[in-house]
Amino acid sequence: MGWATGGGHGLATGTYGMGADNIIEAEIVTPAGDLVTANACQHEDLFWAIRGGGGGTYGVIVSVTVKAYPMPLVTMVNLSLTAKNTTSEHEWYRLVAKSHSYLAELQVNGAHGYYTMS
Repeated sequence: MGWATGGGHGLATGTYGMGADNIIEAEIVTPAGDLVTANACQHEDLFWAIRGGGGGTYGVIVSVTVKAYPMPLVTMVNLSLTAKNTTSEHEWYRLVAKSHSYLAELQVNGAHGYYTMS
């Protein structure tokens, strides 16, 4: 449950929203020991709270119902940019900035994903 209530970012986030956005309802054991169903119609404040991050803070979530989507066609790409020993810091960050300038266009054209820098 931590993935969804912690936000739930994944490769399909750009298309379907974050995991927390897709929670329809949750069964939660409250700190008082009550088992409640939280959704848009009952225990709305708890439903809102678990979808805002830190879901386990408000009780023990024993189950969630989430929206389902058709399995998308996925193509994985690994792009590695490596600086050579003679590359200056200024040149490196200029390349990083240029790479970032393509991200919006890639998303508009259906590409979604992650990247890391080290």
